[in-house]
Amino acid sequence: MHLFPSLLQMIGMSNNQFVMVPALRSSMARGRPTKSKVRQNLVNMLHILREGYGYDLYRHYRELFNPVTMRVVYYHLKKGAELGEFQLHKITKERGKFSWGEETRKSYYRLGPEAKPEAVASLKDHFDEYFRSHPLGASSPRNGEAKEGSGDEHGNNAGDGI
Repeated sequence: MHLFPSLLQMIGMSNNQFVMVPALRSSMARGRPTKSKVRQNLVNMLHILREGYGYDLYRHYRELFNPVTMRVVYYHLKKGAELGEFQLHKITKERGKFSWGEETRKSYYRLGPEAKPEAVASLKDHFDEYFRSHPLGASSPRNGEAKEGSGDEHGNNAGDGI
């Protein structure tokens, strides 16, 4: 097999001196890395909250970190559940007046066995302040469960909408 004979002559090598080096790529993992800063932030949030549903986690995430879309938060909750970082704890249905109908489904997540939470003081401070200022409407087990039909002045709950 003759590989670029003119090039080999230019650098002073003959074709039989050419040695193929195995690709380094074979030892590297393929595909996207499973590590995610967004998912790690969600792990840290759930470490403090103990449990939460998608839209509530999304609202807090946008207050605490760089803005993300709701779709990204739901993707990472689903992916984290597949990886064992989150566990789907329960699914509740709540009635109310929503833009999409009269019922919403909230999927509550908790940390899974593969989660590796990091202590972040600013998160704890944020949630301590949040629960001081929202003692009745909070949906966290820290302050009791949200009551069926509770919501804003228009009767809207902040549900998943799924």
